[in-house]
Amino acid sequence: MTVTFASFCQEKIIEANLSLTLPNESWVLLKKQDVNNLTVYFYKRESIPDSLGRTVIPTISVVIEGVSKDVNAITYSMMKRSKMQFKVDKVFTNQEGSLDLKTAIGYKGTYTDKFGEHLLYIVHAVNNEKGIQIIMDALSLISSKIEPEFKVALKSLKFD
Repeated sequence: MTVTFASFCQEKIIEANLSLTLPNESWVLLKKQDVNNLTVYFYKRESIPDSLGRTVIPTISVVIEGVSKDVNAITYSMMKRSKMQFKVDKVFTNQEGSLDLKTAIGYKGTYTDKFGEHLLYIVHAVNNEKGIQIIMDALSLISSKIEPEFKVALKSLKFD
């Protein structure tokens, strides 16, 4: 279900009992897919040109999977971090104000691929025996334009 407020759009991630407000009208749900016991929501933004003249399409992905009831956010994050290599620049939780989710851990970082260095925000959360990964990704060359949008989306995350 999608509810529109002015130029913002609140997305309901039913499987995780999670709400995410898209930063502005430039963001859309590209697709939702169920694969290998995972539910994945792919959001993309209209392209932003970088300083090299390339068109960059920032993305937000939400990945949901079942976890046992003894798995908390810390355990879940450790399991996921071991499978995804990136340089961590900052760790954040609800206690420092970047995130309102109480059972979550967030990371700001970077990784490099054939297109260059990427800005990355990742949140690992657990809610009602669901493990949730929120991954925000864009080339670092456009970080001054996209980082404020990522921060809006991060701050909007709420369990319903």
